[in-house]
Amino acid sequence: MPLHPEVLWAQRKDRLYLTIALSDIQEPKTDLKSNRLTFTCKQKDGNVTNDYGIDIPFYDEVSTDDAKIHATARNLQLCIFKKNKEAEYWPRLQKDKVKPVYLKVDFDRWVDEDDELEGGAEQDDAGFDFANMMNMANMGGMPGMPGMPADMNDLPEDDESDDEEVEETKSDNKA
Repeated sequence: MPLHPEVLWAQRKDRLYLTIALSDIQEPKTDLKSNRLTFTCKQKDGNVTNDYGIDIPFYDEVSTDDAKIHATARNLQLCIFKKNKEAEYWPRLQKDKVKPVYLKVDFDRWVDEDDELEGGAEQDDAGFDFANMMNMANMGGMPGMPGMPADMNDLPEDDESDDEEVEETKSDNKA
């Protein structure tokens, strides 16, 4: 029976991102069908060769024509497009409600359904560009705020201490 590599997944409205976290993959075989992904490979660890494999029945149908696979020395990445691109976000990757232990959410790629935008910028519903605001904050503050130092580290030191000494008292709790 083959071992299971760690599989990370994330989604957008129109696609899935899968990362098979396994280094030095040898003899990879990927079989993508409209309702399932099967992957097998070998990995040599010293003198021992291990067989790895996964079989993921998808929650809904995917397109097999335009899938992209990218192999690196550390992992295998797949970008798989959903067949129904106007569908809602999937509640899970697999058809089964039972999640295998090797399947995990890829939080580096995860975007909530409410946060996904056409342009890809990190904006809220009102059009605020949070990525740009964070860059301004890292540059020393937002412009147009008179009386505020550009860098919060340039605040004058206060010689007077607001800390008051508190007298400690002991209470006798005799019963």
